[in-house]
Amino acid sequence: MAPGDYPLDPAFMPLDDAQWRSILDWAAAGGTAQETDWLEFKESDPTTKSGAAKAAKFIIGTANRPPAAARDHLQGHALLFMGVAKDGTIPGVSAKEALAAEKLIHPFLDPELRPRMRLKKIPIGDGREVVVIISLPRPDGDPPWCAQQTGDGIDNGYVYIRVASETRHVRADEMNVLLRGYQTADRITLPDIAVALATPVFALAANQVTIDEHVEKTRSKLLHDLPSEVEARRRAEEERWKPSALDGVGLWAARNALDASRLARQRYELSAAFRSVTDAMNIPEDRTEDQYREQVSTYCEALRSWFNECLDGGYAAFVATARFRIALTNQSIESVQNLQVTIHIEGPIQNADDDSYPERPERIRPWGPRNRMAIGLNSQFPTDVVGRLAASGTYDRLPARGPTATSKNTGSVEVTLDDINLRSEESVTIKGNTGLIVTDPQVKELRATWEARATNTQGVARGEFVIRVGDSVDPVPILLDEYGD
Repeated sequence: MAPGDYPLDPAFMPLDDAQWRSILDWAAAGGTAQETDWLEFKESDPTTKSGAAKAAKFIIGTANRPPAAARDHLQGHALLFMGVAKDGTIPGVSAKEALAAEKLIHPFLDPELRPRMRLKKIPIGDGREVVVIISLPRPDGDPPWCAQQTGDGIDNGYVYIRVASETRHVRADEMNVLLRGYQTADRITLPDIAVALATPVFALAANQVTIDEHVEKTRSKLLHDLPSEVEARRRAEEERWKPSALDGVGLWAARNALDASRLARQRYELSAAFRSVTDAMNIPEDRTEDQYREQVSTYCEALRSWFNECLDGGYAAFVATARFRIALTNQSIESVQNLQVTIHIEGPIQNADDDSYPERPERIRPWGPRNRMAIGLNSQFPTDVVGRLAASGTYDRLPARGPTATSKNTGSVEVTLDDINLRSEESVTIKGNTGLIVTDPQVKELRATWEARATNTQGVARGEFVIRVGDSVDPVPILLDEYGD
């Protein structure tokens, strides 16, 4: 395919959603007929057994391309668009978790030399998406990769290579080239790498009593200005200062209190002229007391349910935690290029992200007249907690620069760091994409294992570290601070 046919510079990977979308538009206009050794389109769904087998075959085949030739396009990467038919139509596949596809693809790949891959999703509407399998470059000097499982079009133990627009069994001469590259590669052994979690983790211990107290406080605040509530407080005040209930000192205090009350009443009556002007600027309250009380009751129960949903769904953990950070240290004098590190944290731990944000119940209008000039203005409190926290600097929500650590829930948590370059004896801290929260308050320690590989080195480095769990944190005050009435 001539470079001009492809909508982007074929030497580089797409940079943003617009560039990914331009490839789809090009495919729909006939680009599917121009597949290459680094580009393929399939209608299959990678979350099915057949689709996963086809994706694995593509990953193995593109990984076994000669590294020097592979680097001519997409910096050595290769792209498989799944959900794009050969005739250029784009039916897409049903939107699912990326983990579902990875679980089906990984068994085909050698766990020791596992070809590196990523997934990119491109939404196309109506709950459909195109899934892009991104095959990462094979490190120089790695042995040929072969299939580890039999599936649709792929056989256990066979070595595949992608040539032009075809992924097929490797021929003898091609196998000799792969083996010679492995045997003669001038690569250093992966140097000592230190890996650690650089941020604390802790469990949540929500105080339900605090939520109940807040809801009741909100109820009292909303009912405070009802005429019946005002009258009840006035009667209680009069009862308090009855002469029969007071001694000599109390009678003197009561007399002063009543005098102050009469003075306040006189001032109020004198302001009638002024009030006639302000009343003209207001719209009278149009709800009955019973209607308003019912609104308050419904709102308070919805508010209580919302707080509980934040706690149960994990959003409270997102508000209470900062994005995790991973510390990497190259402990040798050799540089490391395109380092990939996979960390598995075992135990009761999970991601804390904002995907679980429940919609907060809309606040009701307080009792009383409305100012005509204020109608139409937004009187709601800001609800963008993430933006507010980031702006205030209270929590670490700002976008990261450079490489990031991506975590996913796999029963425990798996963290992946890609394309990290470390100079000799250099230490870096990589910012994660979510917070991490321990789900069992009784756990005080977690164990993490990791493995690392790099393109300019041979072998795999492995290690483990212990994560100390800090004291439990109550997320309720933070939720109340951001969302309280």
